[in-house]
Parts: sequence; structure tokens; C-alpha cells
Amino acid sequence: MEQDNKRIAKTRRHSNDRAPTIEEIQQLCEYPDRRIKGIVYTMASLGIRLGSSDYLRWNDKKPIECQGKIVAAKIIVYAGDNEEYFSFITPEAYYELEKWMKYRQESHEEIHENYFKKLTYQIIYFSV
Repeated sequence: MEQDNKRIAKTRRHSNDRAPTIEEIQQLCEYPDRRIKGIVYTMASLGIRLGSSDYLRWNDKKPIECQGKIVAAKIIVYAGDNEEYFSFITPEAYYELEKWMKYRQESHEEIHENYFKKLTYQIIYFSV
């Protein structure tokens, strides 16, 4: 039986992105900027691109506890959009974000619901 290749649709690639390796994530997290770990861990946990973080809102993050210990956190991605869904981050990502927020609040910075967007724009400038 001969295959007719003209009838088989070729898949279309939407981007040339790839997931970072563990070594690349570790190298990023060694940078001495306290903002890096939280956002890198969060993005790696969620599997999102940098631009997707524009749709993350600080108040859409809820810790999940088991026997009094935080085991993950639920985050709504694309909140308010037709593409809205929820995903989870690791406890390490959650704690790094909380450490960063505590530092910002101790510095008397006003934290609003779109804080992820501001944080990731700062990371873009770091990585360029």
C-alpha cells in the first residue's frame, strides 16, 4: 500500500522556543538579584513564556496546604481572558515569590494585583 504524502497536512511550528535545561535554570538563579529565583521558578513550574506573565495577577495565587505544609500553589493564567486556565507552581517557587514580596513590602512599595507584570518587565531588562 503506497502512502499519498500530498494528502497529509504538515504540522506548523508556531515558534522556535524550547524549554530551558536544568543547567540553564540553575545558571539564571545564581545571578545575585533577588527577583530572579521567584519568577524563574514560577515560569518553569507553569511552563509559560515571558509574555504570558502579563496576564498573571498577584492575587490569583493561592497556596495549597497538606497537613499544615504548603505543597504547591494554584495560579490562574490569562485571568479574565477566553484562554483562562489554572496551573500550579512548586512550593519553592511560591516561597521565593513570597520572600520577594516581603522584601518589597518592607521597602514600603505598594503591591497591586498586576505586580507580576512589573516584575517580569524588570527581568526582561536583566536578560537583555
